[in-house]
Amino acid sequence: MRCAVCNAGDAKSCSTCESIAYCSAECKKDDERIHGILCEDLPAFLAKFPRPIPKATLAIFFSRGTYLSRDSSKKKPEFIWMEFLHNKLMRVEKDGLTGALIRTDVLKGEFHPEPSSETFRIYRDCSKMGDIEYPLCLYMRNDGWMRDGTFTSFPNICLLETTQGDQKQLWLGPLLIYSDFSPRGSRLRDITMNDFRIFMDFCKVYQGTGIGVRMSIHLKRDMLLEIEAYNPSLFESLLDNYGGSPKIKGVEITCEADAEELGCEKFIAVETPPFHPIFNDYTIEPAEITKLIELPLLVRQVYHMPWKQKTIWQAAIKNPEVEALYVNVGVCYTWGLKYFGEIPICGRYLVIREDRKNITPHQVEAVVAFCKCEIYPKMSSERRRLIGKTKEQKREAREIFLSDNVSRIKFEEFFSKFKSDKVQSGDDSWQNECSPYEVQDIAESLGQLELND
Repeated sequence: MRCAVCNAGDAKSCSTCESIAYCSAECKKDDERIHGILCEDLPAFLAKFPRPIPKATLAIFFSRGTYLSRDSSKKKPEFIWMEFLHNKLMRVEKDGLTGALIRTDVLKGEFHPEPSSETFRIYRDCSKMGDIEYPLCLYMRNDGWMRDGTFTSFPNICLLETTQGDQKQLWLGPLLIYSDFSPRGSRLRDITMNDFRIFMDFCKVYQGTGIGVRMSIHLKRDMLLEIEAYNPSLFESLLDNYGGSPKIKGVEITCEADAEELGCEKFIAVETPPFHPIFNDYTIEPAEITKLIELPLLVRQVYHMPWKQKTIWQAAIKNPEVEALYVNVGVCYTWGLKYFGEIPICGRYLVIREDRKNITPHQVEAVVAFCKCEIYPKMSSERRRLIGKTKEQKREAREIFLSDNVSRIKFEEFFSKFKSDKVQSGDDSWQNECSPYEVQDIAESLGQLELND
């Protein structure tokens, strides 16, 4: 037998699964993480579920997976018996009580009652860069990737958990891996643990077209929201690997619970890749008041809340700083009121400039203070003054108010005074803070360097 890692001869089989071989302890350790995922499961499965019919073939199944189930097996691949039936691959099981055969379509789902299928074949071992005798087949829905800008299947979380995000393509919907006919044979063979390792290596490098979807596309389209909420470390890893570069500096505005439970500052500097969902979510529009001051800011909730398992009062997770950014400046009946949406603004929020220029915590703090301490009190006073006026009088007065009080010039004046007050109060971190209008974006900086050269 040959070593699964280095292809050396005279390798010894794994004593547990007897389905893969290694020539040395070093090679075995190199494959330890991937092999350990299913090593003990293989003999346990064969002992508990013997081959139900002679023509059944052993395969590895990646269910779509979900974090919404308490069953941890939903996020781990499993062995199954499969059978070709009517041009479909069916899962074959025996009823534990009656012994009757049960066949189910592995690709069927709630929104895919009659799924059509696609098979993608893998002919090479990507780690050894050589052909394999039995090609591997990846069986999936053929509508599981982007068609006309839409997705009909969700990302396969089970595979993402298995690869820990180390995959070039984002595969959608349930996936079945089986061993194909040998070029010199006429029948399928049972899948092995070596096949499993070959498939994992394939996922690391494959980035072709037509099958699967490039990871960056899904990051942009907010399709990894479930992972972002329930496995933030995996989501951060995906952003680091596939979010693109250069990164844009932004700010997270925390809530009271963040300060109490985690000791966080109110405004935290963060770096955001260009493929982050905040730039491509059609539901996110710059806060209106930031557009009027010519500093349009995109604001998006950070869905992972590390304190969510603890007892937190609703008031503690509210975010009045973000609410202040959404003071209604539209000339309508809610004019001058803070956020008026159906969903309350709670938890932590990410703030990024729409033009993708960098922004600092101090600059965001100044924008929030301008809205919260300068504009909102004045608008509240103006609302009271306009009680009893006609609709037309109110509309005209509000337009004049916005023209006189909410503009780039007014914010620049406020920023200068706000910075001066901070420095005088002894906060030296404000000493060298520049106006957000003085920030150059990366393209402008590179262009200037070329001119200088």
